[in-house]
Amino acid sequence: MTDGASLQASESEAWWVGALTAAVVATMYFCTGVFDHDVWSPREPTVSGVVWNMFRHGSFAVPRIDEFPYLEKPPLSYWLSWLTCQANGKLTAACLRLPSTIFGVMSLGLLYWVARRRNDTAVACVTILFAATSIVFYQLSHRAGPDILVIFFVFLCFALFSVTLLQSGGRQLDPFAYDMGFAAVLAVSFYAKNFFTFLVVLPPVLLFLFYKRDFGRMFRTVALVAIFTVLAVLPWALALHREGGWEYLRVVFLDNTLGRFFNFANPGYFRPGPLNDAFTVERGHSPFLYLGTLLWLPLPWSLVFLASLIALFRRRAADDFRFFLKLAIVVVPVALTLSASRTSEYLVPLLFIIFLIVGDFLRDLFSDPQNVSRLQRGLCLTNIAVVVSALIIAPVVLGYFNHQPAVFVLAPLIALAFVYLGRRVWGEWLGWRAIYGFTCLAALAMLATMIVFFPILNAKRSYAPFFDQVRLQSRGRELYTTLLDDRRLPLIEFYLDRRVPIIRDDEKLFQLLKSSAKVSVILDYKNYERLKKSLDLIPHQLITPSSEVQRLVLVNSR
Repeated sequence: MTDGASLQASESEAWWVGALTAAVVATMYFCTGVFDHDVWSPREPTVSGVVWNMFRHGSFAVPRIDEFPYLEKPPLSYWLSWLTCQANGKLTAACLRLPSTIFGVMSLGLLYWVARRRNDTAVACVTILFAATSIVFYQLSHRAGPDILVIFFVFLCFALFSVTLLQSGGRQLDPFAYDMGFAAVLAVSFYAKNFFTFLVVLPPVLLFLFYKRDFGRMFRTVALVAIFTVLAVLPWALALHREGGWEYLRVVFLDNTLGRFFNFANPGYFRPGPLNDAFTVERGHSPFLYLGTLLWLPLPWSLVFLASLIALFRRRAADDFRFFLKLAIVVVPVALTLSASRTSEYLVPLLFIIFLIVGDFLRDLFSDPQNVSRLQRGLCLTNIAVVVSALIIAPVVLGYFNHQPAVFVLAPLIALAFVYLGRRVWGEWLGWRAIYGFTCLAALAMLATMIVFFPILNAKRSYAPFFDQVRLQSRGRELYTTLLDDRRLPLIEFYLDRRVPIIRDDEKLFQLLKSSAKVSVILDYKNYERLKKSLDLIPHQLITPSSEVQRLVLVNSR
């Protein structure tokens, strides 16, 4: 065991550690997952269709897929993707998801800001690397859509509140300016995912203030949030009413708020449109869903988080900051459980609290490891060993299942890098240099694997080859589709750069294929299988994708 002085980073070391961490995170986030693949199902097609409509038809107030209003989410994420497409001069998959990556990195910056104010640079940097290599966080930061915006706004709200619980220069910060920022940010977050962020942020904050008997600040926060929310939401509400009247307002403020929180006995009474599934989506999940989610959410660092949770609840909270972490990690899952719609992704914004808890544990581990229990040290070492083993094995597994033996060469290179690092930190396995080195190298190993693997995966998941065939095979023909949903219909507009008439019933499809007109129809493969007996009686040609994606097919009349 090394002496206490070596467990802390010197000032010069801290600068280099911070610079290296920023470089690793920027490289990992912008060099993979953004520019190296097409639109991937199931979430990105929706964004592609809405942004295509904005890009081609200039409809900004009301998100649309084809001519149908798509009001499941407010338009902020679509506006940001439209801006990057405008800056690029054309619509591309990379432009759709680039805002997500930018906001993902900004979210990590917020986490670093609070972790650095709470701890030293070494602890803050290890915390950031844990978060950056979290599989769920990385995935959402590289997926077009509003999810990462929700995470960013929740991170920012929690950051503005939690820093007021920390001392700066030996004194407590004046919370008024931070509360103003908190209320303004929370109000604007409505444009990311309606009032979902309110459900995540307000319960732990208000309960904390109630427990501390700070009623003045509690009521002031509620009043500020109410005022800023009205000011932020009113312009869009007026624009919605101008374009669609009370029906559009009902879909946004009833169907996609109360309709998701409660189970209505007769949702058909509201006459929801073809793309509105607010009353039925994500129903039926167990009320205990979030208990299991808490443990896998920080993967691959779940055992480190478990050790951190034990440390958090093992003793009384030493200060307001730690008490707030303890309160939030309990209250947020409970609040989300009360909603009728439940999905594991709803809990992802809690990663801010999760990794601050990890940061507090790391501070104790690095400063005085003797006060950390044997169980907690064992969980940390086991987690590091599992991650290292998984990163070494991953190229072999991926290469084998994708028939790419050339990928195998990554495995010994990654193993050699970890062996070299292990020799350098021998005997200091739980020191800050060792854990920082392992997390930093883990990020680089993940980066190398993804650089090699993403193009291989894209060849299997991309719809581009299929729509290239559609463009060729439907030349000189009338093109139709039976697709009417928010995940496949948008692909037609994005890849073909046009709207296609929609066939809504089977009889109309049969009539078109029997007619003398030259007709091409894009169908879902399962729908084609359902209609196969009837279609076999009609002369037609079936065109399937040249890639491994078999979810869509093209049917040409003879």
